[in-house]
Amino acid sequence: MNLNRLKIPEPAQHAGRKLWKTGLSCVICLAIGFGASEGWRRYMRPETLRVDTVLVQTAQASHAKQFTAGGWIEVARPAWPLVVSARISERLDTLSVRQGQTLKSGQTIATLYDKDVRTRLALAEAEVDAADKNLQKLKAGYRKEDIDAANARLDEAVEIERIAKANYERSKALPDGAISAESLDNDLSTFKKASAVSAQLRAALAKMKAGYRTEDIAVAQAKLTAAQSRVVLTQRELGYCTITAPESDRPLRVLRVLHRIGEWINASKAPELVSLYDPKEMQARIDVTQASIKSVVVGMPAIVVTEANPERRYSGTVLRVEPLAELAKNTVTVRVRINDPDELLFPEMVARITFLSEAPTSAPADQTILIPTIALQVDNGKSYVYVMDAARVRRQNVTTDGVVGAQTRISGGLQSGQRVITSHLASLQPGMVVQEK
Repeated sequence: MNLNRLKIPEPAQHAGRKLWKTGLSCVICLAIGFGASEGWRRYMRPETLRVDTVLVQTAQASHAKQFTAGGWIEVARPAWPLVVSARISERLDTLSVRQGQTLKSGQTIATLYDKDVRTRLALAEAEVDAADKNLQKLKAGYRKEDIDAANARLDEAVEIERIAKANYERSKALPDGAISAESLDNDLSTFKKASAVSAQLRAALAKMKAGYRTEDIAVAQAKLTAAQSRVVLTQRELGYCTITAPESDRPLRVLRVLHRIGEWINASKAPELVSLYDPKEMQARIDVTQASIKSVVVGMPAIVVTEANPERRYSGTVLRVEPLAELAKNTVTVRVRINDPDELLFPEMVARITFLSEAPTSAPADQTILIPTIALQVDNGKSYVYVMDAARVRRQNVTTDGVVGAQTRISGGLQSGQRVITSHLASLQPGMVVQEK
Protein backbone atom coordinates (compact mmCIF):
# COMPACT_ATOMS: atom_id res chain seq x y z
CA MET A 1 0.00 0.00 0.00
CA ASN A 2 1.42 3.40 -1.05
CA LEU A 3 1.18 5.81 1.91
CA ASN A 4 2.26 8.82 -0.20
CA ARG A 5 -1.24 8.88 -1.64
CA LEU A 6 -2.67 9.63 1.82
CA LYS A 7 -0.33 12.75 2.28
CA ILE A 8 -2.18 16.09 2.08
CA PRO A 9 -0.35 18.36 -0.40
CA GLU A 10 0.85 21.76 0.90
CA PRO A 11 -0.56 24.89 -0.57
CA ALA A 12 1.63 26.51 -3.25
CA GLN A 13 2.22 29.65 -1.21
CA HIS A 14 3.51 27.64 1.74
CA ALA A 15 6.01 25.84 -0.50
CA GLY A 16 7.27 29.14 -1.91
CA ARG A 17 7.70 30.60 1.57
CA LYS A 18 9.79 27.53 2.60
CA LEU A 19 12.00 27.85 -0.47
CA TRP A 20 12.59 31.57 0.28
CA LYS A 21 13.62 30.81 3.88
CA THR A 22 16.00 28.11 2.74
CA GLY A 23 17.71 30.48 0.28
CA LEU A 24 18.00 33.23 2.90
CA SER A 25 19.63 30.78 5.34
CA CYS A 26 22.18 29.78 2.69
CA VAL A 27 23.08 33.40 2.00
CA ILE A 28 23.53 34.15 5.71
CA CYS A 29 25.72 31.05 6.15
CA LEU A 30 27.88 32.03 3.19
CA ALA A 31 28.30 35.55 4.55
CA ILE A 32 29.23 34.28 7.97
CA GLY A 33 31.68 31.77 6.47
CA PHE A 34 33.32 34.41 4.28
CA GLY A 35 33.66 36.78 7.21
CA ALA A 36 35.15 34.08 9.39
CA SER A 37 37.60 32.98 6.68
CA GLU A 38 38.64 36.57 6.02
CA GLY A 39 39.15 37.17 9.72
CA TRP A 40 41.16 33.97 10.02
CA ARG A 41 43.27 34.97 7.03
CA ARG A 42 43.98 38.35 8.56
CA TYR A 43 44.78 36.70 11.87
CA MET A 44 47.16 34.18 10.35
CA ARG A 45 48.73 36.65 7.93
CA PRO A 46 48.36 40.10 9.42
CA GLU A 47 49.37 42.88 7.11
CA THR A 48 52.30 44.89 8.40
CA LEU A 49 51.38 48.51 8.94
CA ARG A 50 53.72 50.96 7.20
CA VAL A 51 54.33 54.02 9.33
CA ASP A 52 56.25 57.28 9.15
CA THR A 53 58.98 57.87 11.73
CA VAL A 54 61.37 60.60 12.76
CA LEU A 55 64.76 60.09 14.31
CA VAL A 56 65.05 61.67 17.75
CA GLN A 57 67.79 64.30 17.69
CA THR A 58 69.07 67.03 19.95
CA ALA A 59 69.33 70.61 18.98
CA GLN A 60 73.13 70.32 18.79
CA ALA A 61 73.48 66.70 17.65
CA SER A 62 71.54 65.84 14.54
CA HIS A 63 71.45 62.40 13.05
CA ALA A 64 70.30 62.68 9.47
CA LYS A 65 69.11 59.24 8.45
CA GLN A 66 70.23 57.73 5.16
CA PHE A 67 68.61 54.28 5.32
CA THR A 68 68.21 51.23 7.57
CA ALA A 69 69.22 47.67 6.72
CA GLY A 70 69.28 44.34 8.50
CA GLY A 71 72.42 42.43 9.46
CA TRP A 72 74.05 40.59 12.32
CA ILE A 73 76.82 40.99 14.87
CA GLU A 74 80.20 39.34 14.36
CA VAL A 75 83.66 39.43 15.89
CA ALA A 76 86.11 42.00 14.58
CA ARG A 77 87.61 40.15 11.62
CA PRO A 78 90.26 39.42 10.44
CA ALA A 79 92.04 39.68 13.80
CA TRP A 80 89.41 37.55 15.51
CA PRO A 81 88.42 34.86 16.28
CA LEU A 82 91.63 33.60 17.83
CA VAL A 83 91.88 29.80 17.55
CA VAL A 84 93.58 27.86 20.37
CA SER A 85 95.04 24.59 19.08
CA ALA A 86 96.70 21.47 20.47
CA ARG A 87 100.41 21.07 19.67
CA ILE A 88 100.50 17.30 20.09
CA SER A 89 98.17 14.50 19.02
CA GLU A 90 96.45 13.01 22.04
CA ARG A 91 93.02 12.25 23.52
CA LEU A 92 91.10 15.16 25.09
CA ASP A 93 90.99 14.38 28.81
CA THR A 94 89.26 17.41 30.39
CA LEU A 95 87.48 20.50 29.08
CA SER A 96 87.16 23.45 31.47
CA VAL A 97 85.33 26.06 29.35
CA ARG A 98 81.95 26.53 27.69
CA GLN A 99 80.67 28.69 24.88
CA GLY A 100 80.28 32.33 25.91
CA GLN A 101 82.53 32.02 28.97
CA THR A 102 84.96 34.83 29.69
CA LEU A 103 88.57 33.75 30.23
CA LYS A 104 91.49 35.43 31.94
CA SER A 105 95.03 35.31 30.61
CA GLY A 106 96.62 31.92 31.33
CA GLN A 107 93.39 30.26 32.50
CA THR A 108 93.22 26.51 31.82
CA ILE A 109 91.06 25.61 28.83
CA ALA A 110 91.60 21.85 28.51
CA THR A 111 94.02 19.03 29.28
CA LEU A 112 95.15 16.10 27.14
CA TYR A 113 95.77 12.54 28.37
CA ASP A 114 99.34 12.63 29.73
CA LYS A 115 100.05 9.22 31.32
CA ASP A 116 102.16 8.01 28.39
CA VAL A 117 104.08 11.28 28.28
CA ARG A 118 104.87 11.07 32.00
CA THR A 119 106.15 7.50 31.52
CA ARG A 120 108.48 8.62 28.75
CA LEU A 121 109.66 11.48 30.92
CA ALA A 122 110.53 9.11 33.79
CA LEU A 123 112.57 6.91 31.42
CA ALA A 124 114.39 9.92 29.97
CA GLU A 125 115.26 11.17 33.46
CA ALA A 126 116.62 7.73 34.37
CA GLU A 127 118.81 7.79 31.26
CA VAL A 128 120.17 11.18 32.27
CA ASP A 129 121.02 9.89 35.74
CA ALA A 130 122.88 6.85 34.37
CA ALA A 131 124.74 8.87 31.73
CA ASP A 132 125.79 11.47 34.29
CA LYS A 133 127.16 8.83 36.69
CA ASN A 134 129.15 7.23 33.89
CA LEU A 135 130.62 10.57 32.86
CA GLN A 136 131.62 11.43 36.42
CA LYS A 137 133.27 8.04 36.73
CA LEU A 138 135.33 8.61 33.62
CA LYS A 139 136.31 12.08 34.68
CA ALA A 140 137.37 10.96 38.17
CA GLY A 141 139.51 8.07 36.85
CA TYR A 142 140.10 4.70 38.57
CA ARG A 143 139.67 4.36 42.31
CA LYS A 144 142.69 3.90 44.59
CA GLU A 145 141.59 0.43 45.67
CA ASP A 146 141.38 -0.62 42.01
CA ILE A 147 144.93 0.59 41.43
CA ASP A 148 146.15 -1.19 44.59
CA ALA A 149 144.52 -4.42 43.42
CA ALA A 150 146.22 -4.03 40.03
CA ASN A 151 149.56 -3.49 41.75
CA ALA A 152 149.08 -6.67 43.78
CA ARG A 153 148.25 -8.68 40.69
CA LEU A 154 151.37 -7.27 38.96
CA ASP A 155 153.61 -8.15 41.91
CA GLU A 156 152.29 -11.69 41.89
CA ALA A 157 152.87 -11.98 38.14
CA VAL A 158 156.42 -10.61 38.47
CA GLU A 159 157.19 -13.18 41.16
CA ILE A 160 155.85 -16.00 38.97
CA GLU A 161 157.95 -14.65 36.11
CA ARG A 162 161.08 -14.61 38.34
CA ILE A 163 160.57 -18.22 39.45
CA ALA A 164 159.92 -19.37 35.88
CA LYS A 165 163.06 -17.60 34.71
CA ALA A 166 165.17 -19.13 37.49
CA ASN A 167 163.88 -22.63 36.63
CA TYR A 168 164.65 -22.13 32.97
CA GLU A 169 168.21 -20.83 33.65
CA ARG A 170 168.89 -23.72 36.06
CA SER A 171 167.77 -26.29 33.52
CA LYS A 172 169.79 -24.62 30.82
CA ALA A 173 172.95 -24.69 32.95
CA LEU A 174 172.85 -28.47 33.46
CA PRO A 175 175.37 -30.67 31.52
CA ASP A 176 174.30 -32.10 28.26
CA GLY A 177 172.23 -35.18 28.68
CA ALA A 178 171.24 -34.35 32.26
CA ILE A 179 167.80 -33.10 31.14
CA SER A 180 165.83 -33.82 28.08
CA ALA A 181 165.35 -31.20 25.40
CA GLU A 182 161.59 -31.46 25.91
CA SER A 183 161.86 -30.47 29.57
CA LEU A 184 164.09 -27.55 28.69
CA ASP A 185 161.51 -26.34 26.12
CA ASN A 186 158.72 -26.57 28.72
CA ASP A 187 160.67 -24.42 31.18
CA LEU A 188 161.30 -21.86 28.46
CA SER A 189 157.60 -21.78 27.51
CA THR A 190 156.57 -21.29 31.14
CA PHE A 191 159.00 -18.43 31.50
CA LYS A 192 157.73 -16.69 28.34
CA LYS A 193 154.06 -17.02 29.44
CA ALA A 194 154.85 -15.54 32.85
CA SER A 195 156.72 -12.67 31.17
CA ALA A 196 153.70 -11.95 28.90
CA VAL A 197 151.28 -11.89 31.84
CA SER A 198 153.42 -9.52 33.86
CA ALA A 199 153.83 -7.25 30.84
CA GLN A 200 150.07 -7.19 30.36
CA LEU A 201 149.40 -6.34 33.99
CA ARG A 202 152.12 -3.66 33.95
CA ALA A 203 150.46 -1.95 30.92
CA ALA A 204 147.01 -2.13 32.53
CA LEU A 205 148.34 -0.55 35.70
CA ALA A 206 149.92 2.25 33.75
CA LYS A 207 146.62 2.87 31.96
CA MET A 208 144.73 2.96 35.22
CA LYS A 209 147.17 5.44 36.68
CA ALA A 210 146.86 7.64 33.56
CA GLY A 211 143.02 7.64 33.77
CA TYR A 212 140.39 7.20 31.02
CA ARG A 213 141.02 8.40 27.50
CA THR A 214 139.77 11.80 26.36
CA GLU A 215 137.68 10.29 23.56
CA ASP A 216 135.88 8.01 26.05
CA ILE A 217 134.98 11.03 28.16
CA ALA A 218 133.75 12.87 25.05
CA VAL A 219 131.47 9.96 24.10
CA ALA A 220 130.05 9.83 27.61
CA GLN A 221 129.44 13.60 27.54
CA ALA A 222 127.58 13.27 24.22
CA LYS A 223 125.36 10.52 25.62
CA LEU A 224 124.53 12.68 28.63
CA THR A 225 123.66 15.67 26.42
CA ALA A 226 121.36 13.54 24.24
CA ALA A 227 119.57 12.17 27.30
CA GLN A 228 119.13 15.68 28.71
CA SER A 229 117.67 16.84 25.37
CA ARG A 230 115.12 14.01 25.50
CA VAL A 231 114.11 15.14 28.98
CA VAL A 232 113.62 18.74 27.81
CA LEU A 233 111.55 17.67 24.80
CA THR A 234 109.40 15.34 26.89
CA GLN A 235 108.87 18.04 29.54
CA ARG A 236 107.76 20.41 26.78
CA GLU A 237 105.42 17.74 25.45
CA LEU A 238 104.00 17.31 28.94
CA GLY A 239 103.46 21.07 29.12
CA TYR A 240 101.56 20.90 25.82
CA CYS A 241 99.08 18.56 27.51
CA THR A 242 97.69 21.58 29.38
CA ILE A 243 96.10 24.16 27.07
CA THR A 244 95.65 27.65 28.52
CA ALA A 245 94.19 30.94 27.37
CA PRO A 246 96.70 33.14 25.52
CA GLU A 247 98.32 36.18 27.07
CA SER A 248 96.01 39.19 26.78
CA ASP A 249 95.64 42.47 28.63
CA ARG A 250 91.83 42.07 28.43
CA PRO A 251 89.55 39.10 29.18
CA LEU A 252 88.61 37.02 26.14
CA ARG A 253 85.32 35.23 25.48
CA VAL A 254 84.80 31.72 24.09
CA LEU A 255 83.16 31.85 20.68
CA ARG A 256 82.97 28.12 19.97
CA VAL A 257 84.09 24.84 21.56
CA LEU A 258 85.19 22.56 18.73
CA HIS A 259 85.78 19.20 20.46
CA ARG A 260 84.31 17.03 23.21
CA ILE A 261 85.95 15.09 26.03
CA GLY A 262 87.33 11.77 24.86
CA GLU A 263 87.86 12.78 21.25
CA TRP A 264 91.24 12.20 19.61
CA ILE A 265 92.95 15.46 18.71
CA ASN A 266 95.07 15.24 15.58
CA ALA A 267 97.70 17.96 15.78
CA SER A 268 98.47 17.78 12.06
CA LYS A 269 94.90 17.82 10.67
CA ALA A 270 92.37 19.27 13.13
CA PRO A 271 94.17 20.67 16.20
CA GLU A 272 91.67 23.47 16.95
CA LEU A 273 90.09 23.19 20.41
CA VAL A 274 88.29 26.51 20.98
CA SER A 275 87.98 29.88 19.28
CA LEU A 276 88.15 33.11 21.29
CA TYR A 277 87.38 36.76 20.66
CA ASP A 278 87.73 40.10 22.37
CA PRO A 279 84.25 41.34 23.41
CA LYS A 280 85.56 44.89 23.21
CA GLU A 281 86.17 44.50 19.48
CA MET A 282 82.86 43.83 17.73
CA GLN A 283 81.38 44.77 14.39
CA ALA A 284 78.20 44.35 12.38
CA ARG A 285 77.89 42.80 8.94
CA ILE A 286 75.20 44.18 6.66
CA ASP A 287 74.24 43.03 3.18
CA VAL A 288 73.30 46.32 1.53
CA THR A 289 71.40 46.27 -1.74
CA GLN A 290 73.34 47.50 -4.73
CA ALA A 291 70.78 50.27 -5.17
CA SER A 292 71.68 51.69 -1.72
CA ILE A 293 75.41 51.01 -1.63
CA LYS A 294 76.20 54.36 -3.24
CA SER A 295 75.06 56.05 -0.02
CA VAL A 296 77.56 54.16 2.14
CA VAL A 297 80.95 55.79 2.72
CA VAL A 298 83.80 54.48 4.86
CA GLY A 299 83.89 56.45 8.11
CA MET A 300 80.22 57.50 8.11
CA PRO A 301 78.37 57.08 11.42
CA ALA A 302 75.73 54.45 12.09
CA ILE A 303 73.42 53.24 14.85
CA VAL A 304 73.25 49.52 15.64
CA VAL A 305 70.25 48.00 17.44
CA THR A 306 69.88 44.28 18.24
CA GLU A 307 66.58 42.46 18.45
CA ALA A 308 67.68 40.96 21.76
CA ASN A 309 68.04 44.38 23.41
CA PRO A 310 66.14 47.03 21.43
CA GLU A 311 66.49 49.56 24.25
CA ARG A 312 70.25 49.72 23.74
CA ARG A 313 71.63 51.68 20.80
CA TYR A 314 75.25 51.18 19.86
CA SER A 315 77.34 53.78 18.13
CA GLY A 316 78.95 52.55 14.94
CA THR A 317 81.30 53.64 12.18
CA VAL A 318 81.47 52.18 8.68
CA LEU A 319 84.69 50.19 8.66
CA ARG A 320 84.84 48.98 5.08
CA VAL A 321 82.81 48.11 2.02
CA GLU A 322 83.79 44.72 0.64
CA PRO A 323 85.00 44.97 -2.98
CA LEU A 324 83.01 41.95 -4.20
CA ALA A 325 79.23 41.91 -4.62
CA GLU A 326 77.03 38.84 -4.14
CA LEU A 327 75.30 38.15 -7.42
CA ALA A 328 72.67 35.78 -6.02
CA LYS A 329 71.43 38.30 -3.44
CA ASN A 330 72.19 41.48 -5.41
CA THR A 331 73.96 42.91 -2.36
CA VAL A 332 77.32 44.26 -1.24
CA THR A 333 78.69 43.42 2.21
CA VAL A 334 79.38 46.36 4.54
CA ARG A 335 81.07 46.05 7.91
CA VAL A 336 80.43 48.55 10.70
CA ARG A 337 82.71 48.84 13.74
CA ILE A 338 80.78 49.05 17.02
CA ASN A 339 82.41 51.76 19.09
CA ASP A 340 80.79 51.02 22.46
CA PRO A 341 80.14 47.27 22.81
CA ASP A 342 79.07 45.86 26.18
CA GLU A 343 78.55 42.48 27.84
CA LEU A 344 75.08 42.12 26.26
CA LEU A 345 76.46 42.04 22.72
CA PHE A 346 77.20 38.59 21.28
CA PRO A 347 78.25 37.34 17.83
CA GLU A 348 75.49 36.31 15.41
CA MET A 349 72.85 38.47 17.09
CA VAL A 350 70.34 39.81 14.58
CA ALA A 351 70.60 43.58 14.28
CA ARG A 352 69.32 46.56 12.35
CA ILE A 353 71.79 49.22 11.30
CA THR A 354 70.79 52.78 10.51
CA PHE A 355 73.33 54.63 8.38
CA LEU A 356 73.60 58.35 9.18
CA SER A 357 74.85 61.13 6.98
CA GLU A 358 76.02 63.23 9.94
CA ALA A 359 77.82 62.32 13.11
CA PRO A 360 76.70 63.74 16.47
CA THR A 361 78.51 66.83 17.67
CA SER A 362 81.30 65.87 20.01
CA ALA A 363 80.48 68.43 22.72
CA PRO A 364 76.89 69.72 22.44
CA ALA A 365 76.03 72.61 24.68
CA ASP A 366 72.27 72.21 24.29
CA GLN A 367 70.88 68.69 24.56
CA THR A 368 67.26 69.69 23.96
CA ILE A 369 65.26 67.04 22.12
CA LEU A 370 62.62 68.19 19.65
CA ILE A 371 59.94 65.97 18.08
CA PRO A 372 56.92 66.81 15.86
CA THR A 373 53.96 67.79 18.00
CA ILE A 374 51.67 65.46 16.00
CA ALA A 375 53.55 62.49 17.44
CA LEU A 376 52.67 63.43 21.02
CA GLN A 377 49.79 61.58 22.72
CA VAL A 378 48.14 62.30 26.09
CA ASP A 379 46.47 59.78 28.41
CA ASN A 380 45.13 60.86 31.80
CA GLY A 381 47.30 63.94 31.75
CA LYS A 382 50.48 61.96 30.94
CA SER A 383 52.28 62.49 27.66
CA TYR A 384 53.66 59.61 25.65
CA VAL A 385 54.83 58.72 22.17
CA TYR A 386 55.09 55.52 20.17
CA VAL A 387 58.66 54.51 19.35
CA MET A 388 59.79 51.84 16.92
CA ASP A 389 62.10 49.19 18.37
CA ALA A 390 63.25 46.42 16.01
CA ALA A 391 60.04 46.61 13.93
CA ARG A 392 57.74 46.63 17.00
CA VAL A 393 55.76 49.42 18.59
CA ARG A 394 56.59 50.48 22.12
CA ARG A 395 54.84 53.11 24.21
CA GLN A 396 57.27 55.55 25.78
CA ASN A 397 56.27 58.09 28.45
CA VAL A 398 57.87 61.51 27.99
CA THR A 399 58.13 64.83 29.76
CA THR A 400 57.46 67.94 27.69
CA ASP A 401 58.94 71.40 28.09
CA GLY A 402 57.10 73.77 25.77
CA VAL A 403 56.42 74.08 22.06
CA VAL A 404 58.80 75.41 19.40
CA GLY A 405 56.83 75.99 16.19
CA ALA A 406 55.49 72.64 14.99
CA GLN A 407 57.74 70.79 17.40
CA THR A 408 57.58 69.99 21.09
CA ARG A 409 60.57 70.16 23.37
CA ILE A 410 61.14 66.90 25.31
CA SER A 411 63.00 67.12 28.59
CA GLY A 412 62.84 63.47 29.59
CA GLY A 413 61.94 60.01 28.35
CA LEU A 414 63.67 59.98 24.96
CA GLN A 415 67.23 59.56 23.84
CA SER A 416 68.96 60.72 20.72
CA GLY A 417 68.83 57.98 18.10
CA GLN A 418 65.38 56.57 18.88
CA ARG A 419 62.70 56.55 16.17
CA VAL A 420 59.32 58.10 16.99
CA ILE A 421 56.25 57.07 14.95
CA THR A 422 54.28 60.00 13.49
CA SER A 423 51.50 58.33 11.47
CA HIS A 424 48.59 55.90 12.09
CA LEU A 425 48.74 56.75 15.78
CA ALA A 426 45.12 55.76 16.41
CA SER A 427 45.78 52.26 15.06
CA LEU A 428 48.92 51.54 17.03
CA GLN A 429 49.15 49.13 19.92
CA PRO A 430 52.24 48.28 21.99
CA GLY A 431 53.97 45.20 20.58
CA MET A 432 52.45 45.60 17.12
CA VAL A 433 54.72 44.80 14.20
CA VAL A 434 55.17 47.77 11.88
CA GLN A 435 57.33 48.66 8.92
CA GLU A 436 59.09 51.93 8.37
CA LYS A 437 58.29 53.71 5.13
